[in-house]
Amino acid sequence: MYCIPPEHLRVGQELMGRSGANNFCLFLFHTNRRQGAVNFLCNEGMSEQVRRDYSAGLWAHDPFLLSINDNREFERPTLLERRQLEEKGDASRAYWRYIDSAGYGEIVASIHPFTADIFLIGGLMGQRRGANYCPVDGEQVMSALDDLVARSASDILNHSISRMFPIENQSLLPASSEHLTPKEKEVVLALSTGKSNKQIAAQLMLSEYTIQNHLKRLYRKFKVSNRTALLAHLQNQSLL
Repeated sequence: MYCIPPEHLRVGQELMGRSGANNFCLFLFHTNRRQGAVNFLCNEGMSEQVRRDYSAGLWAHDPFLLSINDNREFERPTLLERRQLEEKGDASRAYWRYIDSAGYGEIVASIHPFTADIFLIGGLMGQRRGANYCPVDGEQVMSALDDLVARSASDILNHSISRMFPIENQSLLPASSEHLTPKEKEVVLALSTGKSNKQIAAQLMLSEYTIQNHLKRLYRKFKVSNRTALLAHLQNQSLL
């Protein structure tokens, strides 16, 4: 069974402290399951009753999850915040009523795809907070949350893959430069830190369009469909 690394948990707790959020959670979501669709990997600060209610059925009204079902092109990591989703219609009203009654105001989520049906989601939820905190939906907090979820997604894939394909002889693995050009290596190293395409472009002094093309070629080369799967494959093959 997968357990979130202590260092990831510490980062989540630090994010709570920095933003004044009352809850940090990390969970897997399967879009094609009517029961057991969510599996919590980490749940800091949320009451057991709220967690049970959410797992038992509230998730089906969660606009953050509904946005995945509404958009089947959800192929890349995405950041969402409450104000983007409050007017999504009747399907989410039960969720907002429950969340409001629990006192949660600010909510942000980072959504990372594993497959077309399975997603890793990290969220921060804030109740009443003092004026000395950063906004939960502030750029710095959301960027740090996205980075944490990206690292957790990579760790989960590495954990799963290593159990299926244990490495018996490290010397049999290909050299780290064998399948990556120098520029591709620069891109994936930046990608592994959780940076967005825009941030990678700025770091490497390239256009965002060029970075997108590099990633598309890497997806084709290693037969993967998204950046999370790419990083997991490269790390499993000792190419990163």
